[in-house]
Amino acid sequence: MKTYFTTRKSVVAVLALMAVVTSCYTIKRVAQAHEVAAGGEFTSRSVVIYAEGDNQNATSYGCFGIRVPEGWTVTLPSNAYEQWEKGEVTATNPMIANEKYTAICNHRYPAEGYVWYGFSTTQKMKHQLHKDLSDSIAVNCKIQVPAGAKLGDYEIEYVYGDEEDNFEKYTDLAWDKDHDNRLVETSTFKTPDGSSEHNTHTFVDVDTKIKVIESSGLSKVSADQYSVATADDAVLFEVKGAEAKNAIVTVYNAAGQVVDSKVANSEVTTLKAQKGVNVVSILNGNKRSVEKVVIK
Repeated sequence: MKTYFTTRKSVVAVLALMAVVTSCYTIKRVAQAHEVAAGGEFTSRSVVIYAEGDNQNATSYGCFGIRVPEGWTVTLPSNAYEQWEKGEVTATNPMIANEKYTAICNHRYPAEGYVWYGFSTTQKMKHQLHKDLSDSIAVNCKIQVPAGAKLGDYEIEYVYGDEEDNFEKYTDLAWDKDHDNRLVETSTFKTPDGSSEHNTHTFVDVDTKIKVIESSGLSKVSADQYSVATADDAVLFEVKGAEAKNAIVTVYNAAGQVVDSKVANSEVTTLKAQKGVNVVSILNGNKRSVEKVVIK
């Protein structure tokens, strides 16, 4: 598998601007693991902050795309999209796989040995990135590396955008920034015309390189950083330390099927569970721990 990466990362996210309003939002950070074992998994979390402008009245679908090596898979928890204000989550929304957005990203920004996954929110909403409203937005995802992945260095790429109308109108996948540039407001790579801009940009440096290693002895989330309890048909995950904050918690039934998956964005997160044995996976970066609980 051929690896591909740029030498400098410039990331900005511009979400949900109206045609008559100039707005600018910047991604503060991309937090992802930089080392993972073949057959392992890790989390990625990008946080978008208010910079200037005003889109408090704009309503649109939020779009998120991520490019990973072929054979890797990307999944999102049910509360993947978060809106924050002054350190508190004010709203969460699910994001689902969007075939049209995926096709557009793969058509416009191909790289040998890599593939795009595109997602959008399930409904239109007010993103409300504004100094007096939501001050940040976070998108969380989980990446699974296949057991047979080639060892070595890779780099993940990200795109961010929005759509205030519908996705069915994009019958032509060719690049046309004069008509549909909002789908990709910004990216971690240069655009087809050679510029690093789609619209207005503020630049920050992030590191999205990752190394696949053979060892499976990666760190665990410390047991004193969280607690797992049960109540009725639910699992209660309590954050007690920084290692567990923003971890993606997934509940599996005895057959190994996913029952529920959420990012732990509050002190106590409630997840659905099934009667009998349930396996609870706690993943943050490349740190992972597993607990078993029984629902009677």
